[in-house]
Order: sequence, then structure tokens, then C-alpha cells
Amino acid sequence: MPSLALSPERYTCASVSYKFASVPVLSKLQKSDPSSVSLRYMQLSSAREAVVLQTCNRFEVYTYSDDPSLTSRKLGELLASEAGLERVMVCTGMDSARHLFRVASSLDSMIVGEQEVLGQVSEALDAALSSGAAGPMLKLLFERAVRTGRRVRMETGISRGSVSIARIAVSEALRDLDPRKIRVVVVGAGRVGTMLAKYLRDAGISMATIVNRTVEKAERLALELGFEYAGLDRLPGLLRAADLVFIATSASTRLLTRGMLPARHMIIFDLSTHGNVDPGIAQSVGITLKTIDDLRDVADENRRRRLAETVKAGKIIEEELEALERSLAALAANEVLAPAMERAERIRRTELSRAIRLLDCDDRGVEVLDAMSRAMMNKIMAPLIETVKRAAAEGELSLVEALKRSLDGS
Repeated sequence: MPSLALSPERYTCASVSYKFASVPVLSKLQKSDPSSVSLRYMQLSSAREAVVLQTCNRFEVYTYSDDPSLTSRKLGELLASEAGLERVMVCTGMDSARHLFRVASSLDSMIVGEQEVLGQVSEALDAALSSGAAGPMLKLLFERAVRTGRRVRMETGISRGSVSIARIAVSEALRDLDPRKIRVVVVGAGRVGTMLAKYLRDAGISMATIVNRTVEKAERLALELGFEYAGLDRLPGLLRAADLVFIATSASTRLLTRGMLPARHMIIFDLSTHGNVDPGIAQSVGITLKTIDDLRDVADENRRRRLAETVKAGKIIEEELEALERSLAALAANEVLAPAMERAERIRRTELSRAIRLLDCDDRGVEVLDAMSRAMMNKIMAPLIETVKRAAAEGELSLVEALKRSLDGS
């Protein structure tokens, strides 16, 4: 167990993602209040800090703890139990940082190059900070991850002409439909719902209705795009005339059931966080139901096309990981040196006061003694400062820890 309070080995990540979990499995983990859930996992995993990152394709808990081995075990068992899985992905130390940097850079996304995840990483940190679950160490990690994600998008072509799940869904939906002749209903006016509505407008859709629990939010989006709007209470009536329906909300209940559907042809895309559409709808005559899981093949093809850019992105990630290690090394060195310097200064002041009393110095004498004692202290401490900083920068944390124990006991 690392004894330094500031050590990269204290980072931990537990992850459940689209790579080995279906939408129904992920929906078991999704929580409506990310602020409180970060606090919950911090307490349950015995961590100092925690941030929960949840999207429609992943649920991840990042922590900083005194005992990363214990925390990682608790997190792994907890997420596996809640998701109904035998095990989940768990990593510690700089591997946790590398995973987060890949996530923020969209290299770990279902749609490589997508933009949304960068904002979601930033929002996850803000939510955890607001609840008190995140502290300076995860703040440093997540801010570095956001910086890395921005660099990857600016310095590579990974996001050039990129597509998101929302764009793929619209493209797939309109493949065999005339956008000028169909009626569309978009349920949800959040991040994904807004993207869907904008992509539909750009594709030439003119007859669309934005439906949202908060009508004012639907109204703002609809007025911006030239669509109609409605509250959830009007959804059953709107379905009777709809040809294409997109569901993209964070609600934890079923919004679309078999009894709500008319006897007519309709295509439904469920892109919601918790699976807001009754899967049994797919058995209804004339109904085509597609979920995020159905878009995986398109996502895989997108990933293959961007392979060359992912190599460039990987190099940037490694550069940023080295920068993170340098920042952590500087913090670790300061953890050792700050108290040592404070102790040396206390001793200097004590001995200076004693010398002044014994010599009965005038003001000039006091100035000379103060300057001399300060110079002596700095020269005596200089080799220690250099040794600690060099050891930390070179990753020799065991030496830094030994020096800390020695200084703490002196």
C-alpha cells in the first residue's frame, strides 16, 4: 500500500461498458442523480474521493483511496453485483488514468471520434465536486483527461467528419424513407434528443414533434428548429400518426408500451439510458424496434476507418500521462518537503531568537543574524530538496517514502 498521500498508485477505476454489457445490463447501473451516486460509491468503497462517469454506453467509478487494493476489490464486487455480471473491468494506478484519457479522447467510445463524451467527463467531475465526493486528486486527473481529449481532437483527424450514435441512428432510420413525407416524434430534449432533432432538421425533416416531460424545454428546442412540441401526456395521440419515433431520455420507467401503439408501420429507435421502450414491442406486427445494441456493426466500421488516427491519438495520450506523472511527482515531493521546510524554519527562528538574546544585538545585528541563519538553512536543505525532487521525477517513490518516514521520525 502506498504510504505517500499523493501517489498515482492510489487511483482506481471500475468499468462496465458496451464492450461486454448490453443496454439492459447498463441500465441497471444508471442513476438519475450523479452527484449523490459519486458520494455513495466513495463511502461504499472506502475511498477518499470518487467520480461516477455514466453515459448510455458506460458506467464507471473512479476513486482515489488510501488502500487502492481494497477499494478496487470492493468496487469490482459492487458493480458486478448491481449489474448482474460475474466480473467487471478494474484497473489501478496509471492504468486508471490511461483508461480515462482514452475515454475522454473517444478511443474507447462505441463511435470513435464522437464529441459528446468529452462534455460528459467534464460534467461528471462537476457533479462529484458539487457533492463533495471529488477532491483535488480526481480534479487533477479529470482536468488532465479533458485537456487530453481536446488535444486529440485538435491535433488528429479522429473527429473529422465524425458521427455520433444520434447521427448514425438518423442515418439508419432515413435510409429507406423520404424525409419530406414522414412524421417524426422525438421523445427527450436533453443532450441526445437535441442532437437527434438537429440531425433530423438537417436531413430535411419538416414534420416533427419534440416531446418532453418538461414542456418548456421541448418548446425551446422546437422553436429553434421549426418543429412542434408537446408534453408526455400527448405521446399516445402523437404515436397514431408517427412513422418514425426516437426515444432518448434518462427516465427510469417505460415510456412506450405495446398498448400505446397503433396498428400501422412504424420504426422506433430506443437510445434511452434505461431502455424506455418495452422490448415486447418488437413482436408487434409492422413495428421495427432498434436499440443502441443494433448499431454496433456501424460503430465497428467507423472504428476501423479511424485506425490510423487512433495511433496518433495514442501517442498524445502517452505524452499527457507523462505530464500527469510529473505533476503528481511534484506534488509528492512537496508533500515531503513542505513539512521539512516548515520544521527547519521553526528551528531557525528558535535559534535566531536565542542568539539575539545572548548577544543583545541592535537592529543591524538582528538583520545580519537573520540573513546568515536563513542562508545556512537553505544551503543545508538544498541537497535534500534536490534529492527528493529528482527521486519523485524519476518515479522512485519508495525513496521518497523512505525520506518522508525518516523526516517524520526526526
